[in-house]
Amino acid sequence: TTSLMDASLASYGSNQTTSSIQMVGMSSRLSNANISESTPLTFADRLSESVLPSPLVIHGLATNGGSGPDFSDESIDFFKVIVEEMTKINNFFVGKLAELRILLDEITSTRRNAYRSHHTGGDPSYLLRLRDIYVELAALRSYSELNKTGFYKIIKKYDKTMSENNLETWLPTVEHQSFATTFEPLQLMDAVTNLVSRDKLIEWERFATEQQNRSNDDIFPAVRFFGLTISLLVFSVALIVNFITPNDPIASRCMALLLLVICLWVTEAIPYYTTALLIPALVVLLGVLKDPKDPTKPMSSDVAASFVLNHIFSHTTMLLLGGYTISTSFSRCQLELRFASWLQEQLGNRPLVFILAVMFLGLFLSMWINNHTAPILCTTVILPIVKDLPTDSRFSKALLLGLAFACNFGGMMTPISSLQNVLAVTCLEQSGIQVSFGRWICMSIPFCILSTVLAWILVILVMKPTDVKTVPVIVYERDRQIGRRDSAIIVLSLLTVVLFSAFYYLKGAFGDIGILALCFVAVMFGTGMLSEVDFNSLSWHTLFLVGGGNVLGKAIESSGLLGYLSDGITRGLPLANPWLALLVILSFTATVATFISHTVAALILMPLISTIGITLEIPEVVVIGSAFAISAAMALPFSSFPNVNSLLIVDDFQRPYLAVKDFVVTGIPLSMLSVFLIATVGFVLINAIVVHKH
Repeated sequence: TTSLMDASLASYGSNQTTSSIQMVGMSSRLSNANISESTPLTFADRLSESVLPSPLVIHGLATNGGSGPDFSDESIDFFKVIVEEMTKINNFFVGKLAELRILLDEITSTRRNAYRSHHTGGDPSYLLRLRDIYVELAALRSYSELNKTGFYKIIKKYDKTMSENNLETWLPTVEHQSFATTFEPLQLMDAVTNLVSRDKLIEWERFATEQQNRSNDDIFPAVRFFGLTISLLVFSVALIVNFITPNDPIASRCMALLLLVICLWVTEAIPYYTTALLIPALVVLLGVLKDPKDPTKPMSSDVAASFVLNHIFSHTTMLLLGGYTISTSFSRCQLELRFASWLQEQLGNRPLVFILAVMFLGLFLSMWINNHTAPILCTTVILPIVKDLPTDSRFSKALLLGLAFACNFGGMMTPISSLQNVLAVTCLEQSGIQVSFGRWICMSIPFCILSTVLAWILVILVMKPTDVKTVPVIVYERDRQIGRRDSAIIVLSLLTVVLFSAFYYLKGAFGDIGILALCFVAVMFGTGMLSEVDFNSLSWHTLFLVGGGNVLGKAIESSGLLGYLSDGITRGLPLANPWLALLVILSFTATVATFISHTVAALILMPLISTIGITLEIPEVVVIGSAFAISAAMALPFSSFPNVNSLLIVDDFQRPYLAVKDFVVTGIPLSMLSVFLIATVGFVLINAIVVHKH
């Protein structure tokens, strides 16, 4: 049925319809007016409340009579999907129609003068805005008509395949949906035509037709050719000039690859995850992996291909998969809506304090789980609020940035909250220095709290989130009781969270936290608590984005590029002044971690940093400070997973809330401030609490 839906339903744009799969709480926030309430409920009698998504859907079910036909289990499953898809189509239609209505009201409210309203030739911007609205309304009308036809063909095809007769029963239900019954798009188009001349209207009709034809014929709709041209130009220059390591062509090619990937991500020339998918292919084609037996030669293509494919999915990827499954489980029980509603009731009238509360939630969840799973869970909580705000809302930007930055700081909190901390403790143990769990927490908690508060202040100063006076109220099914299945889902999810936080003591049994995450995923989907639709709607693009980053980090390591950069920094250290040398090390570590993942930076740099720390005779300060500096690298959206998680949050129309520039303008000063704090406040705390006096 899913493939049939994809083939038959007409999308308003290339992304809008499919994006509705990831909507959280949308149906509960929209009015029930888009479903006819006079429809009999006999078909719903065969379905439990746990099967149907909400009472909103139940009211959309129609039958022929009082008792209704005897539906088979296959029919129940099929029409359950039909109802879910109709709800998604309605949600998008109602939301888009409301958006266009508001835009038109805003334009007309500024044009109260009758002469200016009917004689607009002197105001091109006014005409352009009206034209855009008219074109959107024309597209929305086509969207409505094509989806109505699509549902008709789907049910007709099902009847033919299954030898049943459901079309007559379900056709009234389809015809009662908002997208199939409302004439408001036509009414709004008429309102627009009253504001312009007949010539302009004819021109707009032609423009709307051309736009729709162009969108259908556009071969590369997702490509931004200017950004792509700049990226390829930088890549070509880097290949020709060899300005980093002229004596090592493999490392030079890796540098060119790194610059190409950074440019593609920054300019958004192609979708982020597509760039990540290109990385393994480019690593093999450019030959940037050195042969371990002969470092002067690249790996053979077959060996390199096997290497990159083995590193796309790692234990981090499996952990993220577990985190997304937990998030989906909470959403199924509306747990995130309940918690978000409680948070809104407590701090709804103080939106700036609300941002700080969400940041502390992310900080302490990262402390006990890790800063890969914590931002996913926190995003689940705040998403119903964020999606009630426009994408250009400064409050929503500040909320998402604050959450990302707080989860980055949360990676510093305990020796097991991030890989860099684990490696730091391991390197110190190899040098004969023991750092206890308690000492680490006593040192990290005051530092992270201070850093989070300063990050909150910086985000407020830069983003100025004063456009929201009160946090939107969360509307959901408050009368819905938590059933047995919901209780089981919540218990299993919370148990998994506890096991994640206590994995240090379970490592002997599971070996890797990714195995524990896979066990939870298998239980949730294998028992049917979560469905195949839930599995397909997980953020697979994010997982592949992380996988591409893993391969890029391995390529930088294997090519020797990072070694050249590290050697240059080491030779330039002012060894006569340990504190100044520490500041240089922290700055270098944060810079490297900004351009590659935190995990890869920790794996590559920690052994080198441990050696430098022993040379400077302050190993604890250098190693722990560098682990903190890696977590503090947050200047780019791809510097850390919490940043990536916030970047990929989109509204119901697939429009992002954050852009690369939002991270740059806040992340760069925050990273610099964090490095300075580590070199000052962190220096004092580590020396006072962690360093053993001999």
